[in-house]
Amino acid sequence: MTLAVLTINDQALQLFVENGEQRTEVGYVNAAADGLISGEAARDRAWLQPQFSFNQYWQRLDQKPLETKLRWARSNADMAFAQMRQLLSGIQQPELLLAVPGSLQDEQLSLLLGLLKALPANVIGLVDNALLTAKPVHRAIIDLQLHQVLVTHLKVDGDHLCVHRHEVLSDLGAVHIHRDIGQYISHQLITDTRYDPLHSSNSQQALYTALPDWLSKLSLQTDWVTEIDSPQGPLPLRLDRWRLQQLLAPRYKALEHSLRSYANPQISTLQTSALLTTLSPALAAVVAEKSRTFADRGFALAHRLKEQKPPLERILKLAYDTSTGLHTPTKTRRAATHLLFRQRAWCIGTVLSLKVTPNELDIQHGDHSDADLLVSGEPGKLQLTSQNENLTINAPNPALAGDCIQVGDYSIELIEVMNA
Repeated sequence: MTLAVLTINDQALQLFVENGEQRTEVGYVNAAADGLISGEAARDRAWLQPQFSFNQYWQRLDQKPLETKLRWARSNADMAFAQMRQLLSGIQQPELLLAVPGSLQDEQLSLLLGLLKALPANVIGLVDNALLTAKPVHRAIIDLQLHQVLVTHLKVDGDHLCVHRHEVLSDLGAVHIHRDIGQYISHQLITDTRYDPLHSSNSQQALYTALPDWLSKLSLQTDWVTEIDSPQGPLPLRLDRWRLQQLLAPRYKALEHSLRSYANPQISTLQTSALLTTLSPALAAVVAEKSRTFADRGFALAHRLKEQKPPLERILKLAYDTSTGLHTPTKTRRAATHLLFRQRAWCIGTVLSLKVTPNELDIQHGDHSDADLLVSGEPGKLQLTSQNENLTINAPNPALAGDCIQVGDYSIELIEVMNA
């Protein structure tokens, strides 16, 4: 048996093996003539063969037939399976602690467990990956994915660090950042040299292949001077961190708003997501946790799970102390049955009408025509129908006790009522 920690993040899927080996793959697949290619090799073909390139199969993990008929894959699950097979290749009888983001839904997690079992790999535990990143001082963990950012809000309950709620922010993934900067470079070179590096698939591929390495330099220095190949010969290119920060500032507004109530020492991320802090002046002081520290915490938890053999449930709460770090995982949260707002509880199983005014949030039973939001569903699963396009709404899925629904400026807590 080979003990390993596997973290699921399509921007950087990471496998840590107990013998010290570490593997990383980006969530790209290329449908080649002789099979599926994953990781960097697939990304290095993405702009050359866009019709055979895929990078949303983790975000959309399911078994629905693909719109494009492929010889080697019929669904997003087939692509994820191919990548897991590649990532775990050569690992003898893997025993995995699976660190998963809160954005991965329960149905997707069940599917992933089935894929890993088919490899075969034995999953001995499931943990929210923010808990392996966080220290007791942290209240928010930011996780950069390919197509979105996940903010995991944490709280302390006694000597336990708990997942409070998850918040998904679209339009701020690694793909969006790279695309914006690629277009900026294109405009800069057209202005300076009349050469457009985005004019052909070959030059596009060369630019986007080199871009991650170029941006990593900006974490250590304020600018980076390099060259880009062109028909006229090598052309000088200067990347200025401040200018890129200004370019991306509109994309960062939602993230900075989400973190507005935290001081920088209360926020953390992993090294694989450090690009977020490099390109935001507001987050420049946030310290990224080392990947090795993340892995060590994972192995400490994995050994305890092997000893205790608890049910295979997503761990959302861990105990800490200053001397030994991680302790025994506690029971996962249950499905929410009620909304709680200002000391009043409403059952999720009925239709509720929410009306937002400048000074109040009013909740009433029944379907009211003047409501801004209708809430219905069943324990653990909410159905929201917005009737006000200007109202900002964030709700967890699944709906677990301890999470919150954000309706405009109001926060509604989700709770479980026993024997009601």
